[in-house]
This record gives sequence, C-alpha cells and structure tokens, in this order.
Amino acid sequence: LAKRAPAARAARLTLRTRRLVEATLSSVLVLSRVPQPFSWVCALALGAAVAGTQTDRLRSASLALIACALAFVFSCAWVRFALPFIYRTNGARHAASRTGAGATDVSAARGGVSALPHLPDDVALLILARLRLDDVKAFGRCSRRTRALSLAPSLWRRIVVPDQAASVSAAVGAIPRCFEGPCTVAIRAGVYVEGQRSRLHRLLGMDCGLRTGIRITRPVVLEPFTDGDEVVIESDAGEAIAILPGAEAAVVRGLTVRTISFASHALAVYADGVLVERCVLRASGRNSCGVVVTGSGVRAHISRCAISGCGGGGVLLAYGVGPVCVSDTLITENGWSGIGAFSGASVVISRCDIRANKMFAIGVARDVSVSLREQPPMDGNELGGLHRYLAPPLHPQVSMQSR
Repeated sequence: LAKRAPAARAARLTLRTRRLVEATLSSVLVLSRVPQPFSWVCALALGAAVAGTQTDRLRSASLALIACALAFVFSCAWVRFALPFIYRTNGARHAASRTGAGATDVSAARGGVSALPHLPDDVALLILARLRLDDVKAFGRCSRRTRALSLAPSLWRRIVVPDQAASVSAAVGAIPRCFEGPCTVAIRAGVYVEGQRSRLHRLLGMDCGLRTGIRITRPVVLEPFTDGDEVVIESDAGEAIAILPGAEAAVVRGLTVRTISFASHALAVYADGVLVERCVLRASGRNSCGVVVTGSGVRAHISRCAISGCGGGGVLLAYGVGPVCVSDTLITENGWSGIGAFSGASVVISRCDIRANKMFAIGVARDVSVSLREQPPMDGNELGGLHRYLAPPLHPQVSMQSR
C-alpha cells in the first residue's frame, strides 16, 4: 500500500490537471461563442495594456485589472459550463467502468443510445420524423451514417410549425442546403411574431428593426396546415417575408401578414416565378407597401389576395420588373396608389378591384407596359384612376384587352 500511494497520488494529480485543462479550454470556447462578454474582456485588456505602457504605476495597475477581469470571467464560465460538463462526462465514464461490457448489451436491449447504430434505416427515419428539427440536426452530427439519415429527403418534404420548429423562420432556415426537392412548410393556426426589433431599437424608440423576418432562399411553399386555418404573421422587420434569389417558383398561400413599423413591407419578392395567392396583406407603417417586387426581369403572380390599409402602395414594382400579373385581387385604402410601377416595368391587371386609395388607382411611369384585361373598377381614388407620370393625358401604350 505504501508503494502504491505515490502512484495513486500522481494519477489523481494527472486527472485533476486534465480536468483543469478541459475546463479552461471549454471556458475559452464558450466565451468565444458569446460575443458580448468576450468582446468586453478583449476591449478591457487592450485598453489596460495601452494605458500600462505609459508609466510603471499604470502598467502594474493595468495588469492587476486584467487579472481580475479574466479571473471573474473564467470563474463564471467554470461554474456555468465547465463543471456540469466534467461531472456528466466523468459520471458516464464511471458508470461504464462499473458495469463493464454488459452495459452495452443491456442498453441495446432496452433501446438505449448504443442501440441506435444497429437500427435499420427505415426505423431510424420513423423516429427522426417525430423529432424537432434541431434534434434531427444534432443527431446528424454524430457520425457519417447519422448525417446521411438526417439528410433523407423524406424528413424535409413537409415541415409542421410549431410541432417541429418554434417559428416559421426557424423552419425555413433549418432546411439543408443540399436538399433539392420541393419543401412545404405547413403552419398551424395561430399568431406568429417574426423578426422582432432588437433591444437597442426598442430602448431608443426606433421604428426600424431587423431587415427581414422570414428569409426564403430556396423554393418552398408556405401555407396553413389545413385549409381554413387562420395563420397570422406579425413582424417589426423591414420585410416580414422576403423571397430572395434562389427561391424561384416559391409559393406563399393563405397567410395573413401584418407589419406596423416604418418602411416595413409585408412581402418582398426578389426571385423569379413567385406565386402569392389567397393572402391578406396589411403594412400599416408609414411608407410601407403590401407587395414589393424588385429585380430586372423578375416575374410574379398575385392572385385572389386582399391588400389594404398600407401606409405606402398596395403593389409596388421597381425598375425593370415584369411582367407581373395581378388578378382577382382587392386593393383598397392604401396611402399611395393601389398599383405603382417605376420605369421599365411591366404589369398585367385582370379582374381586380382597386378602390379608395389616397392617390391613383394605377400610377406608373410613362414607359411602363400596362395591360388591362376586363377593365377593373377604379372608383373612389382621390387623384383618379390610371395615371402616367411625365406623360400626356392620353395613354396609347395601354392595351385594353377583354376576354
């Protein structure tokens, strides 16, 4: 026993040293992932070092200040993150060493973690289909086989919110980049707040917040879980829903989108071939539009929607957009024109009701191609029906087509 005591003490010292190194490294990693305290400590250390280069007194004071700050941060990180990690790891190792090889067989028989590698692919996919998306992605980081299972197309063809993701933006952002098939995000009835303003903006009382609430970068379909469900999306962001390049042929169907902030648009389209149908859009903030289409040659189809109460225009087309088809849509009580278009755009209007807007029903630049099919009602607009900026009263470019 006397001979074994030094060896045991050396082993315990080695174990404690290893634990200390693991805790220190984990604390550094945790601090680097949380930007606020990490940047605060770096700024404090840099400022103290610069001040300490002036005189000996300031140098010693700066070194003491740096030591105190680092000790405080590392102690907090140790208590919060490192100790629980060490206890969990050592507890699992001790349990495995006590039970020996029989623990693997028991856990496999009971369906434990060690049984996962032995499950057939179809059984594992059935289990993954009932997990949340963050759990599926965590499962995919275990090995090559689990990664292949987590990227199976059957898991990503249909995502239910909030069953599999907490928000619509989280569901859209969780779709793997390598997934090429169509994905449907089915949203259960309820009110979803996407893209809230930051704490700094709320503290300062600023109206502008995040740029985008829901960023769509791939062809997806946003729709209610079942027909008739009322899905309301509210946002303080600059764009409640932004369909970006790469999301060609995306579909937004059956949603109610509301924004209240300054220049906060309900729907912004930057991709080609987007379909918006059966939606209720309201952007009540000043200079806010219901639908904004941007991009040279970008085409879109707006069908059977209701766009009202916007602080800006109902539908606004940027330079060179089109053709954009607006059909069977109610556009009323907007702060600007019901439909506005800048130079080079093209719009086709069919069976729309454009009433009671504070400017024109249709206000476009003089070189915009406007095709009116089945002359829409344009009563009650304060400044008139169709108007071309910088153009004479007659509009020969407008083609009147009736079915």
